[in-house]
Amino acid sequence: MLDEISDAVHNGSTILIKIGGYSDLLDSSTLGQLLLLREKVAKKQGSIKIKVLDDINFKVMQTANFHRLFKIEPDY
Repeated sequence: MLDEISDAVHNGSTILIKIGGYSDLLDSSTLGQLLLLREKVAKKQGSIKIKVLDDINFKVMQTANFHRLFKIEPDY
């Protein structure tokens, strides 16, 4: 799936990812996939914007310091 998403990126474009809902808690595997996607998108001069749909996942992203790597916005 990462390759399909990164293939859709054109120079300078931004991918919007919505994460969350209380039944979909982030785990280390998902965070790792986001890091891999970030690398692939950066090679194409693209960017990733993440909208987090609940406060628990927003806190997970902050605790993991992902706000330093991605543009993250709460959407709840």
